[in-house]
Amino acid sequence: MLTKPLALMLSRGGQSLESGRIVAQAIGWSIIGEDPGDLIICDAGNALVGFGFKVESDHAASDLCCSERFTEPVPIGANPGSEMVLVPDDFEAAIPKAAALQRDAAAVTAELVHKATGGNPQLSVFDINGNLTTFTRPTERSLTGKLGTKVRTGLTANGLEGTRSGQSRTSAALIGISYVVADLQQSTQFYRDVLGLSVLRKAERKVSFDAGPIVLRVQREWEGGLIRSHSVRGLLTDQLSFYVPDIIAEVKNLTDRGVRFPNGIEGSASSGHVAFFQDPDGYNLWLWQPPKELGPGMPINYFPLLDRILSEQGVTRG
Repeated sequence: MLTKPLALMLSRGGQSLESGRIVAQAIGWSIIGEDPGDLIICDAGNALVGFGFKVESDHAASDLCCSERFTEPVPIGANPGSEMVLVPDDFEAAIPKAAALQRDAAAVTAELVHKATGGNPQLSVFDINGNLTTFTRPTERSLTGKLGTKVRTGLTANGLEGTRSGQSRTSAALIGISYVVADLQQSTQFYRDVLGLSVLRKAERKVSFDAGPIVLRVQREWEGGLIRSHSVRGLLTDQLSFYVPDIIAEVKNLTDRGVRFPNGIEGSASSGHVAFFQDPDGYNLWLWQPPKELGPGMPINYFPLLDRILSEQGVTRG
């Protein structure tokens, strides 16, 4: 198990840095930095969100760190397998923002479904890279129990004051991500018993976990073979990174529990040390031990945001 599971960064695949800028601008996120030709990183309130390229699977490039293998654009195709869930400071204003995430905003505006799930207004759209993004506004009724309390804490930290708009620090706070999985029991066992995430809510078809700053939800696929098909087509491009203070110890802990790290521990001046692994469905996960401080070879100063998020989780970076 991880000593303290903290999902701090979600990276989403894209065709180019420009496509990432378009998505960030449409959502209204501040871009805190850019690594030319590689990755941009945005302030999503409760986590860092990056937009970059697909990591090559060619092991001939294994001597390079992960960020240096972002060389191929991801396939363009609607991918309902992974979903980024945001709470905007103004839900009605999020409707045209959602339309702007698409290539043909006018056509998409006519097709957008403004629906309520469990009483929560919700708006889902595929962005220009095929990534699923959902805007929602939780009701007071939904902000109860372990899961509701967790979401409320994240909203309050972002100045959203529960269900009301306040002096928010970001136009849309990332409150969670959702993965569609082939075997709910197997995925639950992996995230709960192997990685050590606490269960916030369990239902017949989905389970929500406490992933530190955000909620991680796994949901059973509605059609057999769906996620396997997405995996074969290379559409499972999201990459979720867990912060660890001692990557050597954490890799050993997870290896002892049967987790495979095909490239071992990798390192570079800009990212510190990382270790790549996958969940049972092939979703990309990373352990991330950042450098101690900003160095001359680092194009993005993510430390103020990183330290703010860690501080809110009661963690001081060593």
